[in-house]
Amino acid sequence: MGTCISVRRMDRADKPWLRKEARSFGISMAELVRRLIRLKRMKNESRLKPSEVFAHYFGEKSGFVVPITRSYLL
Repeated sequence: MGTCISVRRMDRADKPWLRKEARSFGISMAELVRRLIRLKRMKNESRLKPSEVFAHYFGEKSGFVVPITRSYLL
């Protein structure tokens, strides 16, 4: 089993930065990329519910409140 990892559409200018960051953590560049991918996946798993997205864009903080009427409550 190989330890090679390939990252698509990576800007070549980012490669030295990745090497430097990996060195500062004492890990390989491939391991740093794996960890970054894992963090991104974990963030995507905790997606908001549709009601939370609606509240974010149209809630009290945005100055728009949807009144709840009895006909919508079950």
